[in-house]
Amino acid sequence: MEKRKRAERALPLGDKLRRWGADPRLRWAVCQGILAGGGYIFTSAALFGQAHPFALAFGAAFCGGKWGFGAVLGAFAGYAVTLGSNGLHYCASLLVCAACALVFSSTGSDGLRPLMPLCTAFTLLCTGSALLMTQFTPEGLALLLGEAGVCGAMVCLYSLAARPSSSPGKEQALLAGQGALLLSFLLALEPWRVFHILSPARAIGLLAVMTVAYCAPGAGGAGAGVAFGAAFDLSGGMELHFTGLYGVAGLIGGLCRKRGRLGFGVAFVLAHCAATLWAIRSPQAASGLYECFCASVFFLVLPEGLLARVKSALGDGAAQAFAPAGPGQMGKYAQQRLRQASRALEALALSLTDVPVKNQEDITQVFRRSADKVCRFCPVREACWDKEYVSTMGVMNDVTQALRKKGKLQAEDFPAYFAARCLEIHRFAQAVSLEYAALLRRRGELARQGENRKLLRRQYEGVGGLLRDMGTTLLEGPEYYPALENRAKSVAEAYFRRPAVALYTNQGRMRCEVRVSSPEDLPEDHGAFVRSLSLALGRDFCPPQPVEEDKGTLVRCVEREQFAVSAVAAQRKKEGETVNGDQYMDLSTDDGRHLTMLADGMGSGEGAAQVSLETLSLLSRFAHAGCSLWESARAVTPVLSARLEEKGFVTLDLLEIDLYSGRGAVTKYGAAPTWLLSGGRARKFSSRALPAGLEGGESPPEPEYFQLKDTCTLVMLSDGAAERIDGQWLLDAYRRLPSPQALAQEAIQVAEQGERPLDDRTVLVVSVQRIPKEPV
Repeated sequence: MEKRKRAERALPLGDKLRRWGADPRLRWAVCQGILAGGGYIFTSAALFGQAHPFALAFGAAFCGGKWGFGAVLGAFAGYAVTLGSNGLHYCASLLVCAACALVFSSTGSDGLRPLMPLCTAFTLLCTGSALLMTQFTPEGLALLLGEAGVCGAMVCLYSLAARPSSSPGKEQALLAGQGALLLSFLLALEPWRVFHILSPARAIGLLAVMTVAYCAPGAGGAGAGVAFGAAFDLSGGMELHFTGLYGVAGLIGGLCRKRGRLGFGVAFVLAHCAATLWAIRSPQAASGLYECFCASVFFLVLPEGLLARVKSALGDGAAQAFAPAGPGQMGKYAQQRLRQASRALEALALSLTDVPVKNQEDITQVFRRSADKVCRFCPVREACWDKEYVSTMGVMNDVTQALRKKGKLQAEDFPAYFAARCLEIHRFAQAVSLEYAALLRRRGELARQGENRKLLRRQYEGVGGLLRDMGTTLLEGPEYYPALENRAKSVAEAYFRRPAVALYTNQGRMRCEVRVSSPEDLPEDHGAFVRSLSLALGRDFCPPQPVEEDKGTLVRCVEREQFAVSAVAAQRKKEGETVNGDQYMDLSTDDGRHLTMLADGMGSGEGAAQVSLETLSLLSRFAHAGCSLWESARAVTPVLSARLEEKGFVTLDLLEIDLYSGRGAVTKYGAAPTWLLSGGRARKFSSRALPAGLEGGESPPEPEYFQLKDTCTLVMLSDGAAERIDGQWLLDAYRRLPSPQALAQEAIQVAEQGERPLDDRTVLVVSVQRIPKEPV
């Protein structure tokens, strides 16, 4: 025996550790110690600043069976030590859950374990109700119900990590359970700060969101961002700040995850910084930027093996289910991805404002707080606030009107008998005035926070509408025509050697693509081929465009537009200004739309011109990406609302014409009327919305549509030029004047009528003509 002990002492440390690790009793003891430590730590994790259900859920999920009751003991000790008397009902719930787990294990009915979440939630409701009855409030009941629901949900998630299933999605389930454990641990560490500003818990949470956004397909990053952000926000109360930041960063980062780790990290950080600008006034904005930087640095050095395992767990079956089966499925695949992103943004927008509003403090709290400060050591305190409490509160009620009217109180405002009895009447009046001022500041801050949340919601809804609009566009095409394709193939075989023909329409525009293997197979006369193709299909095609590709040469013929649009302008700046504040933009997009936009910035001169140009530039970027002007304006106008005090508002007059179908749309934000002159009649389009930047919480204006059948003219006016112009004058001037430019110049002169220009004036005349078919 002595020799064996000496031999064991002579073993290297590594061999000793391996031998100790092989001992099942030691492993069980270490496991129980870890569970006890986890249960103790989780008691510090809180929701709404006062609910602590995570340790109870942890104990219920890991108690019984092979895990033992270490988690229950740790959670019990944590509630008793950390919360004291406030944790007694949690301790009672733990004991009931442990008893249920013991019954399930001892009777061999472990199949009843799925009932543990329901059992835990019901137990917490019972014990919490007993505590609630001592001081019942509707808010307390709502908090108890929410706490019980969260507790049951966390038991389910913890159980995924404690008892992994053998189903096909076991890796995703295990990862979800591990994520719940990580989130609970971070909530426990959330109060810790480095240098009084940086939260390591939130930095680790951002690192987890980055990892999920980089590895998960679809909108998984947005979901993880909303979950972690909402947990951090709700840990201290009901104010939502990190929910929007993490959700937007996760969504934008997920869309850029194919660009490699560095490109993804840059996109994630930029999206987080851009989203922070919307809540820059929040005291947590600066710390959030530091935490995002730290998380991005650690993300760049994560081992590739770890990311590969996470990708395998998150992408098992998901990537294959939505992967495009072939070229014809690319539109549906992209449309589904855009729809998922749009739904994620809509859910994010709802989460910003779909929260209970904080209860406004009653003004009686002002008097109670003042009494706590001034009357605490007063010798007649019991007489005023105990024996004659009703009389004292009646005095406070009498002076409330004076307090609200003047914003402060003086000793003379109190009744004479009360002022004579109070030993510190001047200090009490001063304390009431200070507390009332603080109450007004808190109410103003709550109102500003509500407006900021509404503005963020409008921004996310606008971006979600853009994605939905792009997804709808992808869903509409392309459409193939086998019968007409045979005609096109017969024509192509007469001009090309061994051609491969594809004929389809995209957004109503027909396209014919002919592929040949080498340039020698191309015809000498492309014009003859186009004329024959137009005759065979009954459509008018533009000249072909040869494109060199790896698989050969592609000749693409696109259907010619049905309408041609041109715009001319006449402008007159305000007297004394060097720059016209009215700005316009006229452009055509690759998908066959002609856009004319007129912006009138608040005021005149260089400042108005700058905000007008910035607005039109943002709109044009979205329009070139394939978005309609209506959806583009819906996404841009919240930016103007956020910068109203700095830049001012702007009126927008937006005209969009489809050059193939002739369908037009007019969208107005507080702009002057637009006139459509066609067939000897003048149709008026008036604004039904406030200028962009002033619309607040109102719904964005809907566009007014019209159908062009022949040649017509549209006249767009700024506010300074619209006062003396009506439909009849425009019809008369259109008949007698030789050109659109002359019409614009005369409209400017009529608007002035010999007076000095008191505002910037702009007249846009947009001429639309149907293009005749070329003779075949």
